[in-house]
Amino acid sequence: MKETRYSKHRELIKDFLTGNTSHPTADEIYFHIKGLQPDVSLATVYRNLRQLTENGEVRCIDVGDGKDRFDYNVHEHAHFLCTECGKVYDVFYNPDRVRTAFLEMPGSIETEGFYFHGTCSCCLDRKVQDETAYKS
Repeated sequence: MKETRYSKHRELIKDFLTGNTSHPTADEIYFHIKGLQPDVSLATVYRNLRQLTENGEVRCIDVGDGKDRFDYNVHEHAHFLCTECGKVYDVFYNPDRVRTAFLEMPGSIETEGFYFHGTCSCCLDRKVQDETAYKS
């Protein structure tokens, strides 16, 4: 891990991401930090996110929606993107089973990422309620 000097903005970003499972974008992080520290710039947030990612303290994820999202949980896990509401959920799996699949790959793996796309249970429930209300 690369040694970096203390940054108030970086600490605010880490505090926001700690325990946050919403997988916010850089813009969402910026608006949150801006409310706490009005002098912060978007470039500062991007620079600190890049440093946190390079240091392995934060994981940058791309779930295919065109936006980089940030995850404080750097342990092995997958992500589920709801195609209705855009929310990203953590999905935990057995890493030993995945390692077995890696052994069967026909080459050298450079990166890995597991992303599932579908409709979350909240959106499914809302659809059922909307359909029920429509039929009434």
